[in-house]
Amino acid sequence: MFVDESLRGPNPAEDAQGAETAGERTGGCLCGRIRFTTRGRAVFPHTCACPHCQKLGGTPVMWWVGFETGYLDW
Repeated sequence: MFVDESLRGPNPAEDAQGAETAGERTGGCLCGRIRFTTRGRAVFPHTCACPHCQKLGGTPVMWWVGFETGYLDW
């Protein structure tokens, strides 16, 4: 089957969950006691639906992303 490449949109897998290089990201827990700031590229962003993550998160799926520790401030 021939696919006209000019008709394709962006491939979401190329930038899964904002894995592009970022200047700075901040986050933390809902109560606000734990906060973090990180810089740099996200490492292995993924979604998990295993029984352990379902129990841990109380939800059918959990989303995870890592960052290099040298760019992480608590």
